[in-house]
Amino acid sequence: LLPHQLVTALGKMLGELHDIHCLIEYVTEQKDRFPGDDAAAYLVHHLRVAEGRLQARCEKQAQKLFLLSPRKFADALKASS
Repeated sequence: LLPHQLVTALGKMLGELHDIHCLIEYVTEQKDRFPGDDAAAYLVHHLRVAEGRLQARCEKQAQKLFLLSPRKFADALKASS
């Protein structure tokens, strides 16, 4: 991917990471509304697994960006907006 594509992809992944975090909070707050005792815990577990995997992908993507020179990094930010 080109640098500006890396920035765009990272932004999308960070948005998805935020969504997962919000879902975890919501499910935790509403756990009594789920059928059965373990349904909410099961869902939160799988959301946390997905969150961890996505966070690792975000870190890998960010690492690629931080290897760019400051000028190329700034250009990538400008081109992605």
